[in-house]
Amino acid sequence: MMVYSAGFKVSLEAGNFQPSGESFKEIYGGGFTMNLTAEVDILKNFEIYAGIMYFNASSKTEVTQENIELTLKDLQLGILYLIPISNSNIRIGGGADFCLHTETDPFGGTDDSKLGFFALLGYEFPLFEDKILAGIDIIYNSIKVQGVFEEVDFGGLRGLVGIKVTF
Repeated sequence: MMVYSAGFKVSLEAGNFQPSGESFKEIYGGGFTMNLTAEVDILKNFEIYAGIMYFNASSKTEVTQENIELTLKDLQLGILYLIPISNSNIRIGGGADFCLHTETDPFGGTDDSKLGFFALLGYEFPLFEDKILAGIDIIYNSIKVQGVFEEVDFGGLRGLVGIKVTF
């Protein structure tokens, strides 16, 4: 029995981002990320998923110790399949990931956007009746971007926990 097919859900999630690109990891490492999502039922057990993810990191150049900063804003659009289990749902899905990235550095920096993909595995369960849900999501995304010196993968793995409101 699917309890949480409410028609429309909005959630705010926070968690940790671990990049998959080696040069990205070396320069910026991972860290705190936030995600705002909306989900709309389209068919039984299927939802359209739209999300906005935000990540910001700063570092210093190795030799001159000049400040560098990176901001990633991912706009995600995809489809989720819900697997009802007892009083909860397992969520599996994926789709397109449009990444807006700004890197400020002494070499001129970059301000660009690229299209990639994401895959999501999650779990949601009720906190207060069926109107407030808690959720855990693991999201992998891949976005290859031409950096100042080499191609960089701005994707990685995000572990997120959040609260959802259903309408």
